[in-house]
Parts: sequence; C-alpha cells; structure tokens
Amino acid sequence: MLVGHSCGGTLAWQSLLSAGDLGVRGLDVVAVASAAGVHDLPLLVREADPAWRSVYYDFLSGAFGRDEEVWRSVSPVMMLEKGKQSGSLKGMKLAVVAQSRGDSLVGWGQVEGMRCVLKEQWMGMVDVLEIEGEHDECWESGLELARVIEHVVGKVNEGDEE
Repeated sequence: MLVGHSCGGTLAWQSLLSAGDLGVRGLDVVAVASAAGVHDLPLLVREADPAWRSVYYDFLSGAFGRDEEVWRSVSPVMMLEKGKQSGSLKGMKLAVVAQSRGDSLVGWGQVEGMRCVLKEQWMGMVDVLEIEGEHDECWESGLELARVIEHVVGKVNEGDEE
C-alpha cells in the first residue's frame, strides 16, 4: 500500500506510475491512498486563492522549472490520461482519494480530476473519502490519516474474504 498526504500523495502516484520507467520491476501495490493530494499541478495554481497563486507558482517552479508542460507531464492525472501506467495498476485493488472540503490549500478539483481519470483508465475500485479539517490537520493529529489507512485496509481485506 502506498499512502501520502499532499505532495506525498503526488509522490505515491508518481512512484507507482513511473516504476517501469525507473527500471523497478515487480512492484506489488494493492492500494494507493492520497490524502489532500496534488494530482494536477497546473490546476493547483489555477484553483489557488489569488493571494496565494504566486506562492504556488514559485513552489512548483522551484521543484519542476517554469515550463507548465513539465508540470503536466509529472501530474498523476496526466500520467494516467496518457496511459503512462503501462501495467502499473495491474494487481492493484483500490485507489482512495481523500480530501477535506475545509482544506484551504488544496481544492476539491484535485479529487474530481483524479476520480474521473481513474474511472476512465482503470477498472478497479475508486473511493472518494471525505475527511475533516484544514490541510495539515490530516496528519498533525493523525486521526484523519489513520481513518484513511483504516478504510484502505478494511476494503482490501474485505475483497480478500470474498
């Protein structure tokens, strides 16, 4: 199971979707859970509060450069749309996209985009799990992140019992 919060959610998906490109073979992932994840980097800037937009732009530029095509190419949503998964999702049972409507840093559009592309590109189970609190509260208290993990483990084990 891969689990990540915010950029960690991005990294969880990137790790899985890029494993073959990186020469990693036999990566056996049964589930990915992204809590308040950034799945579409350009959308992160577009959805941002205007007061924060330049901060988000600088953040992404510092990590990936200023070319928005590069941002798109490393966005899990775009990687899935382009079929980049090349078998990476084979054997995976569950994808969970968890988000709080009270998150002022990452918008609900990240959830919808990822849910839609997963439904289009993959035949597995996709759950949207609504969590509570502001962006970092998910992991700061640990309660909501534990709830996400508990959800994943329960769903994966439920499938094994059938």
